[in-house]
Amino acid sequence: RCWPPWPNRPPSGPDVASAVVVVDMLNEFLRGRPEQLLVPADQVLALVDNTRALLGAARQASIPVVYVACAHDSTDVIFRAVPPHALRGTWEAQIVPELAALPDEPVVEKKVYDGFHQTRLENVLRDLDVDQVYLAGAQTDCCVHATGQGAIFRGIRAAIVPECVATATAERQRVGLDRFRDLIGPVVSRADLFVSP
Repeated sequence: RCWPPWPNRPPSGPDVASAVVVVDMLNEFLRGRPEQLLVPADQVLALVDNTRALLGAARQASIPVVYVACAHDSTDVIFRAVPPHALRGTWEAQIVPELAALPDEPVVEKKVYDGFHQTRLENVLRDLDVDQVYLAGAQTDCCVHATGQGAIFRGIRAAIVPECVATATAERQRVGLDRFRDLIGPVVSRADLFVSP
């Protein structure tokens, strides 16, 4: 068992700069055909509502919000492992309207599970002086987990917000949250974030 970098909860205070990173909240994965969905249809409304509330609280507290989204070309090497999805410029690759980025919020395109791999995400966060991120998105045990790993490999703390992530089954969600807690960082409830003392 690996020891998590934050045994209890994330650090806070004037010297800690945070951002919310929203991963792959795309039409295809949440609103697509049944074979395209990464989240069960009966969980999408709660996932979107919880994430919208998280983003509202972050914006109210002047916490930056950054988006990471698949934007694939038909020849991407990831398609050797998984079926084609989220092709750049299509409806499927767009962020769901309820969670759309504001005009000044970065949207970082990615080609693999990890939002940091060969993308501008690290530079975006460094430009914002961010040293910890709170992750929301789909799927808990795939792209969200991989992006959390990418963060800690670059010296950026990562936490996951359980009400704002989801995956294909309840068992995968349970295991995904446990593995994130064990390997990357804490699981922090939305209700505990961005609350004035």
